[in-house]
Amino acid sequence: MNKIGIIGAGNIGLTLAKLLLKYQIVDKEHLKISFKGNSETYARLKKNRLDTLIVPNETLISDADIIFLTIKPKDYNAFREDSAISKISEEKIFISTVAGHPISQLRKELHVENIYNVMPSGPETLLDQKGICALYPVNASVQTLMQALKIKVFSVDSEKAFYLFTTALCLPAAFLYMNEYPNFEEETVFIDVYKKWIPHFAEVYQWAKKATPLDLNDLDKHAIIKNMSTVGGVTENLVNHLKNGDTFSLGFSKALEYCEFLAKK
Repeated sequence: MNKIGIIGAGNIGLTLAKLLLKYQIVDKEHLKISFKGNSETYARLKKNRLDTLIVPNETLISDADIIFLTIKPKDYNAFREDSAISKISEEKIFISTVAGHPISQLRKELHVENIYNVMPSGPETLLDQKGICALYPVNASVQTLMQALKIKVFSVDSEKAFYLFTTALCLPAAFLYMNEYPNFEEETVFIDVYKKWIPHFAEVYQWAKKATPLDLNDLDKHAIIKNMSTVGGVTENLVNHLKNGDTFSLGFSKALEYCEFLAKK
C-alpha cells in the first residue's frame, strides 16, 4: 500500500484526508499531514482525530509515495523556498490543487516531473459523493485514485480546458447570486461555446445546476457565496461582474480571462 502525504490542511486537505481513510485507500499509519501551524487548523485536525498524523514537510516528503499539495495560492512562494523540497525524488507523484500555477511552473520550481493539477469541487460535494474534478495532464494512476475517492474525474488535454473547468466550478455562486438559472436558449449557446475545450462541458454545467440550492433565503445564499469565494479569487471575480450588470455569459467569459491571467502572473 502506498504511503500518502497531504501538505496543507485547509478545507480541501482535510476533506481529502477524511476520504482517504473513509474509503480505506490508505491505512492511518501510512497517512501524514503537514501544515504551517495555524491554531484553528490544528484544532480541526484534533477534532477529527488527525492530529497524530502531523509531521514536518521534510518528513512527509521523504516518506510519502503520493503527495497532495493543497496549500493556498498565497502560500506557494513560501513552500517552494522550503528546504524540504530537496527531498523530492523522481519516483514520487505530486497532485496539486493549488490554483493559478501551471504544470510547467510547478515542474520547474519544485524540480519534479510527476506532478499533476487537480481542481476539485467544494468539500461539501466531495463528502456527499457528488464531487467532480479536472485532471491535467492525463494520468491513469491519478485518475484511478481520485475515482476511488468517489469523485467524478474529467481528464482535460490543455491548460485552457483546465482553467475553463476551474471557472465552471464557480457557477453555483453565480446561480445563487442571480437567483435563477439562465434560460434554455442562453444555456444552449453557452454550452456550445465551451464544449470545444471540454467535450463533456454540458455535464459539468448540469452538475453546477444540481449543486445550487435556489430555495434558500437571501441571508443563507449570501453566506454560501461568501464561503465559496476567496479574496481576489475567480468566484469573487465572477460574482462582481454580475453585480456590475454584466450578463451571465459575459460575466463568465471575463471570469475565465481573469483565471487565465492569474495563472500567467
